[in-house]
Amino acid sequence: MKLCYSGNLTCCGTHAVYSGFFQKWDYQDVFKFEAITTVPFGIVHHPDNPFRLFTCYCDPDVGVEYAFQVLNIPYRIYYSESSSKPQQALDVLDEWLQEGNVVLGPLNMEDLTYISNRNLLQAMDHYIIVCGTEGERYIVSDSEGICLAGIDKDNLLKAWAADQIPEGRGSYIMRQVLTDALPVFEKEVYREAGRQISVNLNECEKDDNCGSNALYKLAEKQEEILSDANLKRRMCFDIPVRIQRCEIILYYLEQVCSVFRKPAIKLAYGRAADLLQKQLQGYNYVLWGIRKGDSKAFEPFRDIARSEHELGRIFENIWEEM
Repeated sequence: MKLCYSGNLTCCGTHAVYSGFFQKWDYQDVFKFEAITTVPFGIVHHPDNPFRLFTCYCDPDVGVEYAFQVLNIPYRIYYSESSSKPQQALDVLDEWLQEGNVVLGPLNMEDLTYISNRNLLQAMDHYIIVCGTEGERYIVSDSEGICLAGIDKDNLLKAWAADQIPEGRGSYIMRQVLTDALPVFEKEVYREAGRQISVNLNECEKDDNCGSNALYKLAEKQEEILSDANLKRRMCFDIPVRIQRCEIILYYLEQVCSVFRKPAIKLAYGRAADLLQKQLQGYNYVLWGIRKGDSKAFEPFRDIARSEHELGRIFENIWEEM
C-alpha cells in the first residue's frame, strides 16, 4: 500500500485521487486538477433542498470523470444503478485492492462512522480512499484530517450506497487509476477545459436557479435563512467552500496566463482576477454577517451576482483566445 496523505481541502474527490494514486505532489497539483474538473465554475441554488442552497453546478462525480478523460489518465470505474447488490460491489472492491488503492465516492458522509462530528454532515457527498483490509474491517484514508481509520463492512456499505445524496451516477461508485505517473497539464488540456468552463457558465445563466440568478435568489432569502439555525449553519459551510473554489479559479487563471502568454488573455485575466477578489470580499462579508446576525448580511450577493454574470463572458473570451 502506497499513500501520499494530505488534508484538508473541500475538493475531496480530487484530494482522494492524488492521495491514493500519485506520489510527490503538492497543493498546486490539486488546484490544477480540481480546476480541470470544472467543478469550481458555476453555481446552483436548489430552493427546495436545504442542503443544497448554494452549491456547484457541475456534479464532482462528473467532473472527476471529465478530468480523467481530458488528462488521458488510464483508470477503471465500477458503479451500480441501485443499492440492491452490495456483495457484488464488495467483491469488485476486494479484487481491485489486490492491485492497489481504490477511491470510493460519492458516499453519504454522515454514515462514515469514524468521523466524530458526522451528525453535522447530513446529506453531504464525500470521497475516500480504501487502502486495504484488516480482519473484517476496511482501512480507509480521508482528507477530513483522518490519515487512516477502520470501518466495518456494513457501515461502509451504508455510506457507499449514496442513497441520501443527489450527486453521483448510482451506488457503490469506485475508481482505480492504473498509473502512478502524475498528470501533465499541457496546452490542449487547458484549451479543452476552457471550452467546458465556458459551456458551464453559459448554461448557468440560462437557468433561473443557477449562476447570477442563484445569487439574486439567495439575496432574497436573507430573512428566511437568518431566522433558521439549520439554514444558517449550512450557509456557514457552503460559503467557505465557495471561497476555496474562487481561489482555485484564480490559480487556474494564473496558469492559463502563464501557458498561453497572449496579451488579450492577460488583459482578461486582470479583469477576472479583480472581479474574483471582490467576490471573495463579498463572500467574507456575508459569512461574517450571518454569524453576527447582521440585517444587511446578504446585500453583497447582488454585487457578486453581477460579477458572476460578467465572468461568464470573460471566460468565453479567454477560451476563444486560447
